[in-house]
Formats: sequence, structure tokens, C-alpha cells
Amino acid sequence: MIRFLKKFFAIRKKRREQRKEDKLSFTKVVVCTMLCLATAWITWSYVLATTALLLYSNADPLSDLSSVVCQTIIATVISYCVKALCENISKYNFGNQDEEQQDTEIMG
Repeated sequence: MIRFLKKFFAIRKKRREQRKEDKLSFTKVVVCTMLCLATAWITWSYVLATTALLLYSNADPLSDLSSVVCQTIIATVISYCVKALCENISKYNFGNQDEEQQDTEIMG
């Protein structure tokens, strides 16, 4: 019975760890949503610009709208990359110091 419980808890712990790895962070969800919406916005602005060009021979205001959306996409991606870079740098720098301290305590 004890072996069964140990195995059960080990499997449960492993599944819990896998679920944590599979979950997206909140910022990833927000960034993905923003990028999807911005891509749809750009697509529709080009469709409208094409329609305006064909019907009215004027597409200038809508092409300006597309450039603003492109800037939004680029700014979102760059800001997310900078945030992720800072998190990784701090995680690995501080994580390595803790491991080194533990290693010196074990050795010494």
C-alpha cells in the first residue's frame, strides 16, 4: 500500500510539473491576443484601402491607418522581447549565484 501511494504521488507530482510548463504566462497570452487582433486589423485596412482605391481612386487615409497598426505590432513584439530578456538574465544570474553558494556550502 505504501509503494502504491509513493508511486501515485510521484506520478501526480510529475503531471503537475508538466502542466506548469505547458501553461502560457499572462503576458504571452496578452501579446498573442494583441498580435492576432493587430494582424486582423491590418488585413481589413488593406482590404478597405483596396476597395477605396478601386471605387474612389483614393486610399491615402487607410494606408496611414495600416502604418500605425504596423508600428503597434513592432512595438509590442520589441517590448515583450525586452521583458523576456530581462527576466531570463535575472533568472539565470541570480539562480547561478544561489547554486554556487549551495555548492560551496556542501563542499566546505
